[in-house]
Amino acid sequence: MKEMVYDDGEIKGWIYNRLDTDKYYQYVAEEGKRWRKSLKTNNLINAKMKVHNIITSYKNGVYDVPQFKDIATDFLKTVKSKTRQGFHRDRLRAVFIPYFDKQKITEITTKSIESLIEQRLQQVKPQSVNKELSTLTQVLKYAKKKSYIKEMPQIEKQKETEAKRDAFTDLELDEILTTAQQRIDETNNR
Repeated sequence: MKEMVYDDGEIKGWIYNRLDTDKYYQYVAEEGKRWRKSLKTNNLINAKMKVHNIITSYKNGVYDVPQFKDIATDFLKTVKSKTRQGFHRDRLRAVFIPYFDKQKITEITTKSIESLIEQRLQQVKPQSVNKELSTLTQVLKYAKKKSYIKEMPQIEKQKETEAKRDAFTDLELDEILTTAQQRIDETNNR
């Protein structure tokens, strides 16, 4: 069942009942953007009232923008591979959900991501940070696809630091060669 409950030309709102549950959901469309949310009720009249209240709040600019952790949870449900899902889930739980805590998805900016990157680079290698950022990128792409954000914050890939060892000094090289020659001579004398 899908029923139109609101239409003022700009915003249209439907209410529907999913077949696999007895709960009602709202579905709202505005200028090409669409969003869907559980109304957490199985009473049709109560569901209609909630949709009207939500749309009125949205028109007044106080619509409930989802938090980062809610978007991340929804994103994980879309990952089909169990291995990839585990990869993303581990990084979200360990790094991003604690850092962004209860921030709304729209509050995550390039600056807040750069701050997190600085913090992470003190703890792990750039290679690990890049793997973590791949998860964040996927979540932000999902949020953009669902029209929760208009533009994705910029995320710069971290450059790998070269871990070259310093060359031996002439004195160290002489000592190595002398010690090696002594050991060879000791072995030949046995």
